[in-house]
This record gives sequence, structure tokens and C-alpha cells, in this order.
Amino acid sequence: MKIAIIADDLTGANDCGGQLVHYGMDVSVKLDAEFTRRETEGVVIFNTDSRSLPAAEAKATVKNISEHISRQSFDIVYKKIDSTMRGNIGAELQAMYEVFQPDFVLIAPGYPQNGRQVIGGIHYVNGVKLEETEAANDPKTPVAESNIQRLIEKQTRNKSGHLSYEDIRRGHGHVRNKLERFRAEGISYVTADSVHESDLQGLALILESLPYSIILAGSAGLMSCLPKAFNLKERELGQTVPSSDQPIMFVVGSMSRTGREQLHELFAGRAAEKIEMRSERVLCGGAEKRNEFERLKERAADVQRRSKHIVLCTSDNAAETQKIGESRGLTPVQTSNAVSGALGEFAGELIQAFHVKRLFLTGGDTAYQVLHQLRIHEIRLLDEVEPGIPLGAAGEELYIVTKAGNFGSRSVMASAAIKLQGG
Repeated sequence: MKIAIIADDLTGANDCGGQLVHYGMDVSVKLDAEFTRRETEGVVIFNTDSRSLPAAEAKATVKNISEHISRQSFDIVYKKIDSTMRGNIGAELQAMYEVFQPDFVLIAPGYPQNGRQVIGGIHYVNGVKLEETEAANDPKTPVAESNIQRLIEKQTRNKSGHLSYEDIRRGHGHVRNKLERFRAEGISYVTADSVHESDLQGLALILESLPYSIILAGSAGLMSCLPKAFNLKERELGQTVPSSDQPIMFVVGSMSRTGREQLHELFAGRAAEKIEMRSERVLCGGAEKRNEFERLKERAADVQRRSKHIVLCTSDNAAETQKIGESRGLTPVQTSNAVSGALGEFAGELIQAFHVKRLFLTGGDTAYQVLHQLRIHEIRLLDEVEPGIPLGAAGEELYIVTKAGNFGSRSVMASAAIKLQGG
């Protein structure tokens, strides 16, 4: 089976692909959405890094990749979207629709086992409406709408339909009849509920047996249900990382509430120390930025001498950082990009200086920037630390865990440290 996935950021690309490694599939993530050869059997994931691009640019990028995919033979084409609906979802789906001309584009962003539920078309994160969560205050792509059907209609300028959880639970015949009604009304975009994991599982089984051409769009939640719907068998994974006692570098670019709790749990084990990049200094550029890097390098050398894991993160003063960016004529998006770019640059230099071979990267922008600095263009996914938290390899020696900022249990960083050292 061949699967093509288009994702708008790196951690999303990885967590989606991580769902498939347990089924014996070769999963490759292309960091720069490049294609130089015909893809063979397995899963290829194209990272467009387009979540915060202008909508027209994001659409053009996805359209280019879609045209490449359309010239090959894939069994499933999947659009990975953010589980909190950030990004240029409508523009990118429109690009895919124009290329593939499917009967339907089905959008199911829910991921109940990670606290993302869609109930009656309203998106909730851990029981809170999407528009009342941290996603509403995202500096790059804030989300001010909890109704996913309305959100899709605004972004695509197309009328859409909706499959409720009651529709899904009534089964194949009912869903098919409803889709026929949508088609008669000229509706191609359809959103879907998912209250429980069983709703996504039921939806996947129904979709597999429908006689329509469908572009699937969802988070890692829907993807996790597709293998069994297509009768793929799970396989036992052996040890995926060689044993090593070398310290790990954690690069934390997303300081969500969840991320802060995970760091607290990691530090409680006394095996890691924080090195904080002063964001306001790197925004000044020039000598101040260079001096900040030298300070970080000295701190990192001290932490490594004591055989502790290095946790490189940004200072937790977003309001002050945005104010400094504004004073320098930067928009909030430009300020955020400058900070994540500097964090990635510094991390890349530290990784090379201290010959780090085990990485934990959180936040899609940060992960992309770090790997870009290391000139890494492809990751092979090997395993998962937890559902939605994948582990991969680049080259022969570098092992990497990536995590979306607000994903994972409290102990995920501590668990990743054990996994990265071959435990």
C-alpha cells in the first residue's frame, strides 16, 4: 500500500506518520517537500512548512506537491491538518481539490485520545471550546472559531455539509445516503464529529467501503484508524535505538501550559538543566545576538561536563518579546519567526559543537529550524514514545523525537529520554 500525506508543519508530519510504523510500513518525512524520484512502496510525507505563510503562497505550495502526487499511484492521499485548526486549512484543501477533483473532501480534525473532540460540529480541547483555548492567542495563526463547519466555509468560500456523531454511529448506509444528498446539493466539503475514538474508527471503516473518491483531511487521530480499516496488521517493534549514555538535547520552542508541565516533570528527575535563550537579546541582532550565543555555549559546556541533559528553550516573556519586535518594525509573525529561527540556529551550532546524537524537539517551527541548520532533508520514522509522539532517525547516528507543543502526557519528556538512550 502507498500513502501520500501533505502536512503543513514538521511535528504534524511526524506525528501523523508515527501512526503507521507499527504496521510494518516504511515511513519517510521529507522536510522541504521536495521530490526528486518516483516514490516506491510505503508512506511518503511532504512537509510544506506553510502553516503561517500567506494563504496564496500556502495554496501554491500545496498545489505543486499535489500535482506531483497525482502523477503517481497512491492508494490514499491524506491532508494532515492541525488538531486545533491553525493554519491555511481552507486554501490548502482548495489546492488539493483543484488538482484531484474528488467527489468529497472529508475533514475530521478530532483526536479524542489527545483531548480533541468535535461534538455537534463544535471543536473542544480538553473540554474547552477551541476559541477559548491557547489556540485563539497563537501569535501566528490564531483561531477564533469553534464551529469547524463555519470555519471551513469561511476559508474555502464553499458551502459544506456535516456528519454528526449520530450519523456515524448509524453506520454505512445512513452515511452513504447523507453523502448522496450532499452531492445532489453540490456540496463537496464535509466535516465530521468525533466524540470518542470509536467514532473515528467507525468513520474510517465506512469511508473504506464507500464508492466515492475522497480526499481525507484530519489530524493524527483519523490517520491512526485507517490501517485497521484497510486490514493492515500491527507488528511488534524491536529495539529501535542503540543503547547510549550520552546526554540528550531538548530544544523547546513551544511553551504551552502542557509543555511547561512536561518540563517540570523532566526537571524533577534531576537529570536535566535548563538553558534559557533571552529572546529580547536575539531580536537586537549583531553583537548582542552573538554574545547571547557565547553565553549559551558556555552554559551548555558546563551542563554537558556534568553529564546532564541540556534543555534549550526561549525565555517565557512573550509579551515583552512582542513589544521589542514591534519597536523594531516587526509584525507578531515576523517576531515569532525571528525567535524560532535564532533558537534553531543556536541549537544547530550547539549540536555540532558538542556532537549531540540524541534530540528531542518540540514545536513545529523549532524542529524545522534545528534540522534545517543541520542540513537534514529527510527523517525515517521508527517508533513512538507515546501516541502522537514519534521517534525517527536521520542518517546513521542521529535519533530524534518530535512533539507538537501541546501534545503528550506529563511524563513524555522523561519517557523520551529513556527511549532515546535505548531503554
